[in-house]
Amino acid sequence: MASLTHLSGKAGVLSYGLYTNYRKRFTRKDWKCDASVHYQQWLRICKAFNQRKMESVIKGYIFNMPFRLGSLGIVQYKKKIKFDENGKLLYRGLVPDWAKTYKLWKEEHPDCITKKDFKQYKNKQIVFRTNEHTDGRIFKFHWKKKYCNIKNISAYELVIPPQYKKALGRKIYENTNIQYCTKF
Repeated sequence: MASLTHLSGKAGVLSYGLYTNYRKRFTRKDWKCDASVHYQQWLRICKAFNQRKMESVIKGYIFNMPFRLGSLGIVQYKKKIKFDENGKLLYRGLVPDWAKTYKLWKEEHPDCITKKDFKQYKNKQIVFRTNEHTDGRIFKFHWKKKYCNIKNISAYELVIPPQYKKALGRKIYENTNIQYCTKF
């Protein structure tokens, strides 16, 4: 039996990568394939396809994946700030703005020089991001799996590379009035 050690990914999660897919598709002895494609050419084709699809998704289109694998798009929603019954802010789901937080701490405690010096003070105030430039809207990539015909689809995860997340951020900062789907 073949070993599956080459399939391990982050934190022990199985990952079926491009090289494994290439080997399965083009180098099997029992598979009769008319195409003679080298791995570097296969890699360029896959990267070009993925780049074009992600650019169209960032522009606002929804990509319906073939073989009923679901849809990929960007959704926007407003983050609701919640308080408990005592009026205390509930931090769950809020993202700290560390640059502004350290600036605030520096003003409150000018004797601290490094970030480690702040550990001696307890119950410091944290500044959270509110996305004021987009009126509180948050944007994220979303894989809609509702009509997928794959067994155990909840075990699968879509990992968006950082360059596309940064491209989405640049697009939002260029046009803060941009509108994406609230659901699809």
